[in-house]
Amino acid sequence: MDNRGMRQLLDERWEGLGCRYLLNEGGLGLQGALFEGQDVFAVSVAEKGVLWLRLTARGPGGHGSTPRESFAPARLLRVLSALRAAEPAPRFDPALLDLFSLVGDDGGGLKGFVLARPALLRAFGLGELMAEPGVRAALTNTLHVTGLRTGDHQPNVVPGEASALIDARLLPGVTAEEMVAHIESLIPEEERAHVRLEVLHAVPAAVTEWEGDELYGLVDAALRAGFTERPLVVAPALSVGFTDSIFARQRGARAFGVAPFLITQEEAESMHGEDERLSTRNLAAGVEFFLRVAGSYAAMPATSLPLLSPSPSPSFRDQRD
Repeated sequence: MDNRGMRQLLDERWEGLGCRYLLNEGGLGLQGALFEGQDVFAVSVAEKGVLWLRLTARGPGGHGSTPRESFAPARLLRVLSALRAAEPAPRFDPALLDLFSLVGDDGGGLKGFVLARPALLRAFGLGELMAEPGVRAALTNTLHVTGLRTGDHQPNVVPGEASALIDARLLPGVTAEEMVAHIESLIPEEERAHVRLEVLHAVPAAVTEWEGDELYGLVDAALRAGFTERPLVVAPALSVGFTDSIFARQRGARAFGVAPFLITQEEAESMHGEDERLSTRNLAAGVEFFLRVAGSYAAMPATSLPLLSPSPSPSFRDQRD
């Protein structure tokens, strides 16, 4: 949870490294993502903020034979139901708009026409996008209940305390304080005196400007050179997960996330599963990609490299909606 390796590097050795760029994990290539026969490489240029919370409800202890609304587990269930019922407002991050535009222009047809035009996308495509969990997570702030705890007790004993772990992910520009206030507003008024919201971990969203960036251009070129079987779309993306890039960006480095593997949907669903796998072709292509990027970067004149400067805010770009 505390990212000790990266935090130690930031605290003890960052100034000596003089790190301008970080090429890290993040996006990857997916076959047939939105169009049949279309390969899309998403390069992570931004990551959602992280907010981990513990929500605790309290009530009198008692016997399980007689249900009471004041018992802690019942209170917790009512609060969590209220949080789950809240419909988050979608918002298109600039990186996501660029991705849809590039994919739509390449895919063509009516679907491509809509994807490439933000106004039409919001009017006619939003429902379909929100129905896909991965895209929905990129369009909204999310609240995910990841654990429940009532302690170790017999089924006929009602504990005086019940808690839930919540993993919230925040779009760029949304602060942890704003999200905590939003969650508190969703708690039913009659329950507020009996619940406590505790922040366990919070990191703001971070964005790297990609338009016109030298390294982003090298990543784009290296992907196109390594995966030539079919036309390839390389596009910026907002990552719904977070990596060490989020910390490096806060210290002024420009970070891009890409796993240089072109995989099927089936292979993508195997991640962290029992049959997680990667083809030898992708492994070889990935090594070639990093060698190509490193060689191209080393050949760049020093005058073209960006100066180091800390991020002035979690986001470099104005929102487009």
